[in-house]
Amino acid sequence: MAKARDLERELRALTIEKARAEAGLEDLQVRVSRQEENISRLRGDNANLNHDLDQLITVISTARTTGKWDVSVVNLDLHLVLFI
Repeated sequence: MAKARDLERELRALTIEKARAEAGLEDLQVRVSRQEENISRLRGDNANLNHDLDQLITVISTARTTGKWDVSVVNLDLHLVLFI
């Protein structure tokens, strides 16, 4: 009888441990999903900033070459990036 009770306690303990592990896994999956969303947003922000830098470099290069600031030929679409 004592052995059966010990096994029953061990089974309960393992069941509790499994439930905690599953809850922890679910929490980690949510966190990974959020991080993937953040990475995606940051990649988009980075692409926009690279585009804006390329456009500014074009304006500066044109100004150096011609001596005139002509921003009408450039698609300057500056984006505001907030760092929180």
